[in-house]
Amino acid sequence: MNLNESKSTAGFKKNLKSLFEKSLIYPECADLSWASSEYESFEEIPLINKYYQFENWKKYFEEKLIFDNWIIIANFIYFFAQIEARKKNNLLCITFTPDLEDNNPPIPHFFICKKEIFENILKKIKNSFATSHELNYIKKHFEECGFMNFKFIENIWQDEWGKNHRIYALPMCYISDDHKVSF
Repeated sequence: MNLNESKSTAGFKKNLKSLFEKSLIYPECADLSWASSEYESFEEIPLINKYYQFENWKKYFEEKLIFDNWIIIANFIYFFAQIEARKKNNLLCITFTPDLEDNNPPIPHFFICKKEIFENILKKIKNSFATSHELNYIKKHFEECGFMNFKFIENIWQDEWGKNHRIYALPMCYISDDHKVSF
């Protein structure tokens, strides 16, 4: 990094290829074949590999800007992957599974499944219009990055492993107010 550059701009003065070469992005994200694969249930592919790669991001970006960069890159990959997903009638959205115990930003994931499976998931979600602190945080950052046409659906549930939390971000044009999916 040039000493005259700030950490906030240094990463974007390089090309997208460098994000993958420096292991800043989970390698599977670059290969979009996952978007047109067949799924019996669903799959979630992380943008970064837990917090190992988060430490690498800190070398190139100010910590307060990392989450915004993840949202921008996740949307970039999302729009290309969506083209592949539609070929197999797969629904693709960006998800977050906030860890309520740590202070790191939630990692974006690519959630993919058949449209019918996602509709069944939506039927099971009881508090889909909840507005937790985590949901508001994610929504605020999407809007600050210019991605305002997303609907956010939140699912919080308890199982034998403890409390689980997933936030879905879908383009508004894919989901109606009564949770019907169309694309």
